[in-house]
Amino acid sequence: RLNPIALEYLKYYPLPNQAGDAQGRNNFITDNPRGDDFYSMNYRVDPTLTDRQRFFVRERFHRGDGAALLEASRRQGLEGIVAKNKRSRYEPGKRSGAWIKYKINKGQEFVIGGYTQGNPFDAVVVGYHRDGKLIYAGKVRNGFVPRLRRELASRLRPLETDTCPFDNLPERKRTQWALTKEEMKKCVWLRPTLVAGIEFTEWTPDGHLRSASFAGLREDKKPKDVVRESV
Repeated sequence: RLNPIALEYLKYYPLPNQAGDAQGRNNFITDNPRGDDFYSMNYRVDPTLTDRQRFFVRERFHRGDGAALLEASRRQGLEGIVAKNKRSRYEPGKRSGAWIKYKINKGQEFVIGGYTQGNPFDAVVVGYHRDGKLIYAGKVRNGFVPRLRRELASRLRPLETDTCPFDNLPERKRTQWALTKEEMKKCVWLRPTLVAGIEFTEWTPDGHLRSASFAGLREDKKPKDVVRESV
């Protein structure tokens, strides 16, 4: 029953270190006039909630520490950080540029082994080598502007083949990232000779890329050298 801002905050910061009970607080983020840039952030959705159901966050913000905070978040393996204009207030039901979410992406090279059909394609299908075999890792739809999509499509067409290059396909369990036998019918397979740099937020528990984005081709990388990197 927390409001969206509170829920967003909880995604990024562990609850035990950042939250406590709020007694008699209002529904807004209030600015504290102290000179050390200290602000109280108070979250409450339903006035009928008891005191112990109210959500209260108190955090200290300092000017010029954004890069250090981002690096600390990266070292801790967090998904990202939320930043706000220090003088802004929470306005229920509205979105503004006063709050921004910055995701911390991981990245490595992957081999392009296919694509899903589109105009000229919808997504590239990528993987990595394990014990000499190409393992499917995910579909990449993001990161393509129209011109780049056309240019990449011209590189993919000469590589088309009838044989799927991925050793672990089809996958049996249907998930958001999986390629089942039925979904493979939508794919065009390629000889796995192109390597691409891919950014993503994390590996899923079943070994797929989450929120993957195309960063460009890597002409300096040999496909056989592409393996899953430790993160």
